[in-house]
Amino acid sequence: MNDNGYRELIERLFERLGVAANPSEEGVYTLGVDGHFQVMIGCYQEQWLQLFCELGPGIPANDNLFGTHWPAHVQGKLDGQAILWSQHPIAGMDRTALEAWLERFID
Repeated sequence: MNDNGYRELIERLFERLGVAANPSEEGVYTLGVDGHFQVMIGCYQEQWLQLFCELGPGIPANDNLFGTHWPAHVQGKLDGQAILWSQHPIAGMDRTALEAWLERFID
């Protein structure tokens, strides 16, 4: 899936959620969740969809796997910040599958 397919997929998701889809210069989309945290959605090497959110300064990064459904969620660090992230092949991904994965990630 090329960048246009990624953008179209994310824009359809945001439209379904009733949220404006405004990507950063790097093509990362941000979705606010109940005013508590933000989930960022990005595309890596045109092959992977990635979800990630910052966990806050008091959470130590320990690279544990979370979740019983693949793709697993991984706790790690990005730019010195503790994050939770997950990635999934973009091939074959549709809005319904993306929405289900996003819901599992938020839970």
